[in-house]
Amino acid sequence: MLGAGGVPGYAFHVGVLAALADHGHWDARSAELIVGTSAGAGIASLLRAGLSPADLYAHTLGRRLSPEGDALLARLPGAAWDSGAERPGRPGPASVALAARGLLRWPPRPGVMLAGALPRGRRSPTPLGDRHRAVHTRWPDAALWLCAVRLGDGRRTVFGRDDHPPLDVGTAVEASCAVPGRFDPVAVGDEHYVDGGTWSATNVDLVARLGFDAVVVVAPLSTPHPVAATPRRLATGRRGGSEPGRLVSRAYHRAVLEAEVRRVVHAGTPVITIEPTEDDLLLLDGPGPGGRIDVAEAAYASVTARLLGDRDLAVLLNARVPA
Repeated sequence: MLGAGGVPGYAFHVGVLAALADHGHWDARSAELIVGTSAGAGIASLLRAGLSPADLYAHTLGRRLSPEGDALLARLPGAAWDSGAERPGRPGPASVALAARGLLRWPPRPGVMLAGALPRGRRSPTPLGDRHRAVHTRWPDAALWLCAVRLGDGRRTVFGRDDHPPLDVGTAVEASCAVPGRFDPVAVGDEHYVDGGTWSATNVDLVARLGFDAVVVVAPLSTPHPVAATPRRLATGRRGGSEPGRLVSRAYHRAVLEAEVRRVVHAGTPVITIEPTEDDLLLLDGPGPGGRIDVAEAAYASVTARLLGDRDLAVLLNARVPA
């Protein structure tokens, strides 16, 4: 399960997956199912296209790739992923009805409310989708689920699992990454979709009762601290570099993640959860947040330390698991 997190979250995934491969002897490409949300959808797509965690890491750090990685990434278009043209803005919320549903839903989904309350984004996500269309001629045979939210009614849609009009991987990644207020919602058939992270940053509950031996969750937007510690951390200023708003946001994502993990564990499946450490948070949220290389290297180091200190974790990773 590869969660949301924007550009920093993408880099966090890169470092985590490389460390799991190098020191946990687990290559995420071997997962029976890969579920991606927002930034995690882009990583999931590249893994299913065959790009190794080592090549993901090398590409982020500007190092030499394997011949296979070079050949795959040579197919990417030259335009930057966020270079889409902007259309004229429209004043007012994208969907008043959706904003109301987000407020009235239980449990609350503030991301869904924001998706309706914010104006439609002005930037086209097409260049992002083009990168993934370049490495996928069709939907991969190995299971790939990409999460988005239907703008019309705020319901989660899982491309690759649910019934929906035919679409390519690139369009599914666009939809999963269409951040409300920034990117234009993505049309699939008669519906429009926005970022899957507006429903859940991780969507771990999707794999409850699927009978896997273990589940690996990478959650860039979560926190290593218990939710109950949030008021104290706000009061004392021990924030790991995070501003109060970010700290509260991370506590919310941690609470959602904990509830989702409980459902999976209750069904009999162990869950390995990887969240940013305190040192990771200094780069992800601190003043002058670190660049992609810094974040990826820090994530690699923190996961390596965890693996070296917990041999049972490496054993569990070598079960057949989804990512």
